Amino acid sequence: MSYLNTTEKGILLTDLIDMAKSDGMVNFSEMTYLVWVAQKMGVSQSELEQLMERKSSAFDHISPNHRLEQFHRLLNMMFVDTQVEAEEIEKCRELAYKMKLDQNKVDHLLTEIEKNPKVMVDLETLKAKFR
Repeated sequence: MSYLNTTEKGILLTDLIDMAKSDGMVNFSEMTYLVWVAQKMGVSQSELEQLMERKSSAFDHISPNHRLEQFHRLLNMMFVDTQVEAEEIEKCRELAYKMKLDQNKVDHLLTEIEKNPKVMVDLETLKAKFR
């Protein structure tokens, strides 16, 4: 993920953190996923800790090509603790709308997830759904 600039990395991680916090707490599996993504992006632990204190992001700084990948990461964050909570789905919807993803497609996908919260969506399937 070295193709992302520092601003984009911070925004992407901040949104994952926001997603993890949406049900009121960041559990061990969510934190593990955050650390893993941060390492993949080349973000240090101290930088991640600073991002944990941030309150919001700005998707306008993320290229359109990266928004769908970020949406996929947000979906993964929802599934990482094996329990998909209503608050997580709503936060995911809110962030997808902010990213200016097609609202009908977002709603349809999140409705499918609500009906069957055990089935994760891989990136290629997600891309196909948003073509």
